[in-house]
Amino acid sequence: MLKQGLNDRPEQAVTIKKIDIIRNGNEAIEFDAVKVFDNYVAEKKQKRARNGN
Repeated sequence: MLKQGLNDRPEQAVTIKKIDIIRNGNEAIEFDAVKVFDNYVAEKKQKRARNGN
């Protein structure tokens, strides 16, 4: 168990090493997380390019 500091945050950095995603139902099975993430990153890059960052 991790020691908690202010606002229930852990005192030490936490790193997620593995995550398992359980998909239930047709909508969840058809969900393409990689595509959603890639689209999100592309949109962020476009916004930065427009703003000159």
